[in-house]
Amino acid sequence: MVPRRRAAFRYEEAVGSLVKSLWIAGGAAIGANLRFWFGEWIGQRGAMAFPMATFLINVFGALLIGAFFAWELKYTPNFAYRLFFAVGLCGGFTTFSTFSWEALRLMERGHWMTFAIYVIGSVTLTIAASAAGFFLTKSFIPA
Repeated sequence: MVPRRRAAFRYEEAVGSLVKSLWIAGGAAIGANLRFWFGEWIGQRGAMAFPMATFLINVFGALLIGAFFAWELKYTPNFAYRLFFAVGLCGGFTTFSTFSWEALRLMERGHWMTFAIYVIGSVTLTIAASAAGFFLTKSFIPA
């Protein structure tokens, strides 16, 4: 049996991974706070049977990520921008797990029409918003 060589610790790789994690964490902290405070603001508008805050957050987040990727295609920024904005900020801002839980609660309560509107509307509008953000941003970027 041939003894295994222990992999050498590579300082540059470790620091690079840490820096990437910090870019993601910074964006996620901002995105999560934006989600919380936007949800609070919507909630102050009154109780709603329809989970409007999550719905609007997901649609707006999809619009933002579509716009970002159109911008990224043109300008090819440093990968840190993608980590901060797309992975961190948009990932922290949008709420698929909350969407899933709210959809389940609507089903559990027997609010079938609201459930259908919420699920179909969320999926359809987030994809449409992502496409709109992408193509609108792309149309404003000079060739």
